[in-house]
Amino acid sequence: ALSEAAAAHPDKPVIVDSRHFAAAYEGVGLKLNLTEAVRAVRYMSDHDLYIDPANDSLKAAEECAKRLWEVNRRPVFITLGEHGILGLAGDGPFHHPGVRVEGPIDIVGAGDSVLAGTGLARCAGASPAEAAYIGNLVGSITIQQLGTTGIATQTDLLSRHYQYQKQLEQ
Repeated sequence: ALSEAAAAHPDKPVIVDSRHFAAAYEGVGLKLNLTEAVRAVRYMSDHDLYIDPANDSLKAAEECAKRLWEVNRRPVFITLGEHGILGLAGDGPFHHPGVRVEGPIDIVGAGDSVLAGTGLARCAGASPAEAAYIGNLVGSITIQQLGTTGIATQTDLLSRHYQYQKQLEQ
């Protein structure tokens, strides 16, 4: 149904986050973590695909994004934990390094937070690279909210943006 909706409305952003069945969707944007991306690409490949995410996660994510883009021609967003988010869209590849955070973290729901931030930004008109940036910030905020479903307010997001810009300058 989501693939059909995306085909009927190609101007609308549709992003799917499917832990086990990402390869089954057609014509939709995909948000995956690296393990899910490798699994999807291996499932879709006609030949034995060798991608070693343990050796070089960025290179593995780049290869996965490229192959998923070739199939769907829709934005691909691959989360990389502390290494941020990497993806590919019609205007090219993008990578936003992870936001350095201090103190204890709880990563449960981090992917959902990234999807929410990315999806909302896309619906508001952001490019895929801009949306990934927002998703990356949202995920970095919610992982610091221990034992609860995290939220990221507009104030939190703006504060994290400034913190991240300082981090990137170093």
